[in-house]
Amino acid sequence: MAREIAKEAIGCPWCVVLADQHKEDLVEIRRLILEMEKEEQQLLSQRDEAARASARKTFISLFVGHAVSFALLFMVFNFLSREVTERQRAEQVSHGQTETLVKTLNALTAEPTLDIFSKQVLMAIAEQLGAHSASLWFCDRSRHVLWAHVLYERERFKPAVEFPQLKREYTVEEFLGWEEFVRGQRPVVVHDIETNRILAPIRDCLVGLDVKTMLCVPLRTADDIIGCIALSNTQRRDYQPQELELVQALARQLSLAIQLTRLAEQGKQSAVLEERNRMARDIHDTLAQGFTGIIVQLEAAEDIFRENADGASAHILRAKSLARESLAEARRSVWALRPRVLEASDLAGALRHLANELIKGTRMEVKFSAWSAARRLPPETENNLLRIGQEALTNVLKHAQASMVGVELAFEEESVQLSILDDGQGFDPEVKTTGRGFGLVSMRERARAIGGELTLLSRAGGGTQVLVAVPLAPQHSELVCQGLV
Repeated sequence: MAREIAKEAIGCPWCVVLADQHKEDLVEIRRLILEMEKEEQQLLSQRDEAARASARKTFISLFVGHAVSFALLFMVFNFLSREVTERQRAEQVSHGQTETLVKTLNALTAEPTLDIFSKQVLMAIAEQLGAHSASLWFCDRSRHVLWAHVLYERERFKPAVEFPQLKREYTVEEFLGWEEFVRGQRPVVVHDIETNRILAPIRDCLVGLDVKTMLCVPLRTADDIIGCIALSNTQRRDYQPQELELVQALARQLSLAIQLTRLAEQGKQSAVLEERNRMARDIHDTLAQGFTGIIVQLEAAEDIFRENADGASAHILRAKSLARESLAEARRSVWALRPRVLEASDLAGALRHLANELIKGTRMEVKFSAWSAARRLPPETENNLLRIGQEALTNVLKHAQASMVGVELAFEEESVQLSILDDGQGFDPEVKTTGRGFGLVSMRERARAIGGELTLLSRAGGGTQVLVAVPLAPQHSELVCQGLV
């Protein structure tokens, strides 16, 4: 009953609580106190020894007769004192936990690397829970292995490689209770270090460090476990619920940091892959197509060399010029700069120049037209449309055996369209054709990169048309009128 009174008394005046819940006990205790005070005064006032002895006997009998009531009163205040002390301690722990969480959250936003942040989390957990040491373990579920990454002990961080007792990697199967630990998704406290099967692979190391208790806290993402935090104590240690809540909160912060870091790495890898593909396209659109032009010019020179040596020299000079231009474009693609022709002209002028240069010295005729009011487009859009036009014209030179090719650029209110149409031999788009594969893929990728759509129309004996349509956002740039050329 005293424990119940004590719990009820927390947070309000004890006399009020006792009066409401234990009125008879309170009245009796008050009466006894008043009566004992009266008897004590009589005892002190007696001068006769016999009367004093009689009063003392009455006082003692009164106290003994109601010892239960006094014991109850003593127990109430004893439990009250303990409850208040425990609550004060809990408030101190809660305050310390709040400070720890705030510090680690600030570190999560401020620290540039996962390594620094993970060390801060380990240190915070070890200090807040009074651990002898703390270690961070990572798990690779795809390879079924886990390994110690870093250890914190006596205000020092040590890489796991400094502990020869630890293997570089452990298989999940070596930790017999690992899967159970994963499924549980909760912290696990281990007291029986020498017999616990989860810790069997590192038991000798723990015993050598005189570890008596270990707390293992999983690090999880939404659907997988990525590691754990292990706290070691050289004394047997039980953890309060609020302590376990704190270490789980810190573990979630670390898990988030790990996941964000991995996503960032994946983003970097994707960016690298995308950049490789871009460079492959640019190399294909510059070196490969430049060499194609060189070959065409040299073959033309070879055809007329026997009949007209002087005429062949013009094709050779043109081949040299194409080689120099291709080399320059290859260098520029490494720096991801726009083609020089776009720096000196708009897209319509660049396409016209490109078409004339590619067919120069051949028997092919080119017709270029730009319809409606042209506008300057975003650099990326202009660059990709120019490269698509270059690829399409190169394919005409290499494969079409055409006598005429038409290049048309049409600006509409909400889109721009580029068309390359030849009167060559055509082909079946459903049949894979040697030499066209990468070029077609490159054109489609470039169209998608600027939000456009590429359509390929062709049939055997009926020529080929490449049509690209790109939607445009409203522009307020200066419009340039273009007529039929």
